[in-house]
Amino acid sequence: MVDPALDPETAARLAAQRQLTEALGRVAADSSDWVALTQAGRAALVLGDGRAALGFLGRAEALNSRDPTIKAALGAAMVLLEDPQAAMRYFDAAVSAGGLDRAYLGDRGLAFDLMGNQARAQADYAVAIQSHPSAELTRRYAISLGISGQADQAVQMLGPLLRAQDRAAWRSRAMILAMNGQSVEARQIARATMPTQLAQAIDPYLGLMDRLTP
Repeated sequence: MVDPALDPETAARLAAQRQLTEALGRVAADSSDWVALTQAGRAALVLGDGRAALGFLGRAEALNSRDPTIKAALGAAMVLLEDPQAAMRYFDAAVSAGGLDRAYLGDRGLAFDLMGNQARAQADYAVAIQSHPSAELTRRYAISLGISGQADQAVQMLGPLLRAQDRAAWRSRAMILAMNGQSVEARQIARATMPTQLAQAIDPYLGLMDRLTP
């Protein structure tokens, strides 16, 4: 059972930890259980452990090389490891093998963002957020809009999260403002929402962000 008082992201991480524990037990009993390896890999993705996910999913792919879900999950793992080109190869392979599950469109969107293709990223986010809405996906979408110069639309998208005092959303807002030339307000947000040492550490970067290319 999940505590209803938990925020969705914390609840998802707790569920993923349970799924990982169960999957590891099944893998221990049968190392060729590709379904359990896939479950372990997908759980590791939710927990933000790209290397562990890559290990589990790589073993699953060796046992079932045509499963599109495994390939899509491998793409998501490569996104976590900040290798968007490799991620895109896996996403394309998933499409060729049967289709890309909408659950992974947000990850493909981030791969496009990392490659500087904000239009394609936002197209994926727009579809993904309809079927798999989450605070993380909303923040990604907003930052992508900010990168492409649509600061007002980006901040508007973050509105519900900002009103809910989502600290990650406030940090996203600071980044969006900084990359669009509003560094003074960005610094004010950073000082108000981050530990003092961290806010001081990123202060010089907030002043430079509007000079960077997408």
